[in-house]
Amino acid sequence: MPTIPDPNVRHDEGAWISGPSLAPASEAEPHARYYIEATLEDERLDAILASLRQQEDAGHITTREAADARVSAMQRHLTACQELRRRYLGRS
Repeated sequence: MPTIPDPNVRHDEGAWISGPSLAPASEAEPHARYYIEATLEDERLDAILASLRQQEDAGHITTREAADARVSAMQRHLTACQELRRRYLGRS
């Protein structure tokens, strides 16, 4: 059975988007908080995509499974970025 990283489970500290590692927007300028959090989301996406490429290259998952997982990961990334934009910049 292929090992596809569960994108709903973060492997770092904190919970999805928010958690004890994130300061409330009132403690930092909202645009700076947005940039920091968006950068972290980008890094998480990069790690997931790299893992999928490694698994596909090693033959642990098919090209189709990798493609489906990439689409799912990118959709979650976009949703997370939209939530960050709404939270810190007041835009939907």
